[in-house]
Amino acid sequence: MVEDFQLAALNSNDMPLTPEVQTDAGGGMVTAPSVRLPSNVSAYIAGGYLDGHSDPMPSATAPKHDSLDGFYVAVGGEMTDDANSMVGLSFSYTDTKGRSTDAQHAKGKLYQGTLYAASDLGGFTLSSQASAGLFATDTTRRFEVGNVSYDLRQHDQSLAASAEVDLGKDFGKEGGLVLTPKIGLRYNHLGFSKAAEHGGDAALAVDRTSYDSLQGRAGIDLGGSAGVIKPRLHAAFVHDFNDQPDFFYAGFVGGGNVVAPFALASSDRNWGEVGGAVRYDADNVSFDLGVDSTIGRGDLDYRSIRGGVTFRF
Repeated sequence: MVEDFQLAALNSNDMPLTPEVQTDAGGGMVTAPSVRLPSNVSAYIAGGYLDGHSDPMPSATAPKHDSLDGFYVAVGGEMTDDANSMVGLSFSYTDTKGRSTDAQHAKGKLYQGTLYAASDLGGFTLSSQASAGLFATDTTRRFEVGNVSYDLRQHDQSLAASAEVDLGKDFGKEGGLVLTPKIGLRYNHLGFSKAAEHGGDAALAVDRTSYDSLQGRAGIDLGGSAGVIKPRLHAAFVHDFNDQPDFFYAGFVGGGNVVAPFALASSDRNWGEVGGAVRYDADNVSFDLGVDSTIGRGDLDYRSIRGGVTFRF
């Protein structure tokens, strides 16, 4: 069965909420904007699609992987008060789906607002962001016991919050190739709690712990400029300091306090993220297109494509 934890990890870590080139950032949520922005106000609209898979629960009989896909849309704006600092605000909607079989699947919807900023500290760029929102999940289980068919469903809503800080330094010349080593920390929280299925006497009451992830991140960005075309590549190594739960408890809704442990798929602690993007500048409008992928991550492997349009005033 598709796990809420897998959708949680997908929504928390891997769906960008603003165009990467717009913020000159790596993959993830709203990440490390560069301070080399126009000294005015800009607004953008962005969207993206991803496709991937996750490890199933150990008790699952088929298939070897749970399929995942999703999309997001975001709108936001940025403002610079001088040549060395900026602040931005975005609002986004993310829709993800996971499927083990046609009879077992889960959906997740994330509604989120994000405030982010960056400042030049004497040659180093300090970037930060904070997000808060609502993560809604729906699960479906269909099966038969003898001549009895069951269609069990569950709906739940959880608090979603995250924060990130990054420090980077540019090496290179403005207008040419610029190499930017970066280090950072990212924290994600999804406040899961107890939830119950409905639809029959086989419905389960599930006691889920919250999803918390503290990631250390180290990587490089490589950007350049060829007139109105601005390509960018990024790569990062990610280490999750937190151990995720190995199991959760569940029992029949009418079974009182009788519960049993159910094993969860193991979570990777180390993986890589790579991607590339290109921006086309046309007067006061820019068009962005990028791709991202995980490397060496078995519990949640994905590839995404994203695009955006930025308007400068």
